[in-house]
Amino acid sequence: MDSVVVAATETMGRGVFAARVLRRGETLAEFHTIRLPASEVTAMRGLDSALENYWFEDDADGSALVVLGWLELVNHARVPNLDRHWRTTQEGDVVTVFAARDIAAGEQLFIDYRFEFGAADTPEWA
Repeated sequence: MDSVVVAATETMGRGVFAARVLRRGETLAEFHTIRLPASEVTAMRGLDSALENYWFEDDADGSALVVLGWLELVNHARVPNLDRHWRTTQEGDVVTVFAARDIAAGEQLFIDYRFEFGAADTPEWA
């Protein structure tokens, strides 16, 4: 975690910031995930679960992925400075995060929470 630091933001709660200059294309980390079945996602929605703010939903089957590590604390931006690549392994889904452009030390890091960049079904909050 020498590349990033988690800290409070002025308006977004917690966020993740570059601890040093990050170069475009640089891989920052790989994160393993926990898949929540659709039934658990539905059940937690009814409880107004705090965890609901920390998962990536799979619209195809209603399940969700909880990413283990600091990626869950990276805030959303429609024009992010990080990008990610998802892949499935025998151990489960893994996401690799890399710099989408050069990032200055101290700059807040952002991802686009939508799975498809520029998707027509952009949520209202995006």
